[in-house]
Amino acid sequence: MKALLAKEWLEKKRNLKWIWLPVVFAILGLTQPLMVKFLPEILKAVGGIENPDALLQMMGEQTSEPF
Repeated sequence: MKALLAKEWLEKKRNLKWIWLPVVFAILGLTQPLMVKFLPEILKAVGGIENPDALLQMMGEQTSEPF
């Protein structure tokens, strides 16, 4: 078991996962509040739907049942 862990840590060091993986998650964590704040404007610009009720009517009723 110890040899397997040592091998995995060596691979992580060689791929620099201990650097880029936390950086990626930090960037995602920092951009989430911005995305939530600007999401209505993004949807309005891309979709052209100004009324949120129209979007809900277009999507239809959402259920958890499989297709």
